[in-house]
Amino acid sequence: MMNTHSIVMEQQNRGDQLHLLKSYSRFLKLRKSGFPFSDARNMTGLNDDNAFEKAQEIYKNYL
Repeated sequence: MMNTHSIVMEQQNRGDQLHLLKSYSRFLKLRKSGFPFSDARNMTGLNDDNAFEKAQEIYKNYL
Protein backbone atom coordinates (compact mmCIF):
# COMPACT_ATOMS: atom_id res chain seq x y z
CA MET A 1 0.00 0.00 0.00
CA MET A 2 1.36 3.40 -0.97
CA ASN A 3 1.72 6.05 1.69
CA THR A 4 0.38 9.57 1.24
CA HIS A 5 3.79 11.04 0.39
CA SER A 6 4.41 8.62 -2.47
CA ILE A 7 0.91 9.23 -3.87
CA VAL A 8 1.52 12.99 -3.83
CA MET A 9 4.92 12.54 -5.48
CA GLU A 10 3.40 10.33 -8.19
CA GLN A 11 0.69 12.91 -8.91
CA GLN A 12 3.27 15.69 -9.07
CA ASN A 13 5.44 13.61 -11.43
CA ARG A 14 2.46 13.02 -13.72
CA GLY A 15 1.65 16.72 -13.64
CA ASP A 16 5.23 17.59 -14.58
CA GLN A 17 5.17 15.07 -17.43
CA LEU A 18 1.87 16.43 -18.72
CA HIS A 19 3.25 19.98 -18.64
CA LEU A 20 6.35 18.92 -20.60
CA LEU A 21 4.22 16.98 -23.07
CA LYS A 22 1.98 20.00 -23.71
CA SER A 23 5.00 22.30 -24.04
CA TYR A 24 6.67 19.98 -26.54
CA SER A 25 3.45 19.69 -28.53
CA ARG A 26 3.24 23.51 -28.70
CA PHE A 27 6.92 23.59 -29.72
CA LEU A 28 6.20 21.23 -32.64
CA LYS A 29 3.21 23.32 -33.75
CA LEU A 30 5.30 26.50 -33.69
CA ARG A 31 8.07 24.82 -35.69
CA LYS A 32 5.55 23.54 -38.23
CA SER A 33 4.16 27.04 -38.65
CA GLY A 34 7.61 28.41 -39.45
CA PHE A 35 9.09 29.66 -36.20
CA PRO A 36 12.86 29.23 -35.83
CA PHE A 37 14.02 26.41 -33.55
CA SER A 38 15.40 28.63 -30.78
CA ASP A 39 12.39 30.97 -30.81
CA ALA A 40 9.98 28.04 -30.52
CA ARG A 41 11.97 26.61 -27.59
CA ASN A 42 12.00 29.96 -25.79
CA MET A 43 8.29 30.56 -26.37
CA THR A 44 7.34 27.19 -24.89
CA GLY A 45 9.70 27.35 -21.90
CA LEU A 46 11.83 24.48 -23.21
CA ASN A 47 14.99 26.57 -23.53
CA ASP A 48 16.74 24.40 -20.93
CA ASP A 49 18.44 21.45 -22.67
CA ASN A 50 17.48 18.97 -19.94
CA ALA A 51 13.82 19.99 -20.01
CA PHE A 52 13.77 19.84 -23.81
CA GLU A 53 15.31 16.36 -23.91
CA LYS A 54 12.96 15.08 -21.22
CA ALA A 55 9.96 16.54 -23.07
CA GLN A 56 11.16 14.92 -26.30
CA GLU A 57 11.47 11.55 -24.56
CA ILE A 58 8.01 11.81 -22.97
CA TYR A 59 6.51 12.77 -26.34
CA LYS A 60 8.13 9.78 -28.06
CA ASN A 61 7.00 7.37 -25.32
CA TYR A 62 3.40 8.50 -25.07
CA LEU A 63 2.48 9.45 -28.61
